Amino acid sequence: MKLSDYVARFLADIGIRHVFVVTGGAVAHLIDSVASQPGIEYVPTLHEQAAAMAVDGYARVTGHMGAAMVTTGPGVTNLMTGIACLYYDSLPSIFIAGQVSTMRLSRNAPGVRQLGFQESPHVDMVRPITKYAVLVEDAARIRYELEKAVYLATSGRTGPVLVDIPDDLQRQEIDPDSLESFSLPAAVDGSAEIDGQIDRLLEWIADASRPVLVLGAGVRIAKQEAAARRLGDKLGFPIGLTWAMTDMYAADHPLNIGGFGISATRRGNFAVQNADLVLSIGSRLDSHATGTPITGFARGARKIIVDIDAGELAKFASQGMKVDLTIRADARDFFAVMDRKLNRIKTRDLSPWLDRIAEWRRRYPSCPPEFEKQKGSVNPYAFLKTLSRQTRPDEIIVTDCGSNLIQTFQAYAVSEGQRLLSALNNSPMGYSLAGSIGACFANDRRRVICIIGDGGLQVNMQELGAIAESW
Repeated sequence: MKLSDYVARFLADIGIRHVFVVTGGAVAHLIDSVASQPGIEYVPTLHEQAAAMAVDGYARVTGHMGAAMVTTGPGVTNLMTGIACLYYDSLPSIFIAGQVSTMRLSRNAPGVRQLGFQESPHVDMVRPITKYAVLVEDAARIRYELEKAVYLATSGRTGPVLVDIPDDLQRQEIDPDSLESFSLPAAVDGSAEIDGQIDRLLEWIADASRPVLVLGAGVRIAKQEAAARRLGDKLGFPIGLTWAMTDMYAADHPLNIGGFGISATRRGNFAVQNADLVLSIGSRLDSHATGTPITGFARGARKIIVDIDAGELAKFASQGMKVDLTIRADARDFFAVMDRKLNRIKTRDLSPWLDRIAEWRRRYPSCPPEFEKQKGSVNPYAFLKTLSRQTRPDEIIVTDCGSNLIQTFQAYAVSEGQRLLSALNNSPMGYSLAGSIGACFANDRRRVICIIGDGGLQVNMQELGAIAESW
């Protein structure tokens, strides 16, 4: 079997159904193999950056890995903005890059900048924004490196990986049955370690009169939305949603306080800043959420933060913010323990607190009535409020970045069942169209609403309609 055919079959076997590609001489064999592989559709994009952003939208909608293939040199450097989006938002994905033949690698001529045409040190370039990046130098290692890459992409705090394959190896014949495999580390159940911490948390929950439950991207990455809803229903706490979870609850859900932080709603910020307990699950609570200085965040509240990443938990002390309890755990393990203890959860009467938040919602809408009566131009908040009334419950809304993103996440009223997404932490301009294409393929090519903007929200309605209709 040709090595490139093995790669294509491997991708199909792990459930990849679409591969976003830009062709080139150093990746021609790989793309040809993907095109011939049953069960995979290859999707050519105009530019490698668009391919990576399409992978991003695809991964967000499916909840599984996305994939792209590009050629050497500028093919990979063009990917990097999109790879960074996936890395900073912790989305699993695999990028396969063509590289010049091994005999043309610059290491064969010490002192030169480039030996092979379009050669670049892909692995060194992308290492800071990937969970794993490797140059395959021996065809017999292809199974091991692919399996290792997929394991790392999908375990722990998930993210993108890149496998760099020289052109001569792509064409090499291999025996699949003799290839070395990657041995998966033994699975570890982390729930026992956090059992005692959760007992302390339950005591604080019973004592809180102004609590807020914060749900972050880690809940969705761990596929724990149903468990989060069970806990939310049991607690009856008002729920603050980070950007990644804005579509977890409908905008009019009585417990949904919306977003919070420097680019969110007033009611959300009032609730968090007046809380006496904040339980955050799966959110790194970056400076965009906490504001600056971080010491002012939820200033009078007991703060309990659940996160899989030890570095994210440690940063709060180094920045001077007191956290009463940090629980290092995958959201799956945390909810497993909470599910076992649901019947033990006791809470106070929260109706005065919920009434107060409802009053803030009434007094401080994202789109005040006067915005809808504005003459001579379209107020972006009024436009987004109107757009949300016209979209269907099964639709996906993809917005661009900058003010476009902020205005959409403030003013678009999500319906139950909708998805609202963007590249949230890297947040590059021009994301929405490419991200929408990925989301469209992930969504069986049903309609996706793409909000195109440049800094502020600037929408050409005729083009928007044409895009939606073509998809």
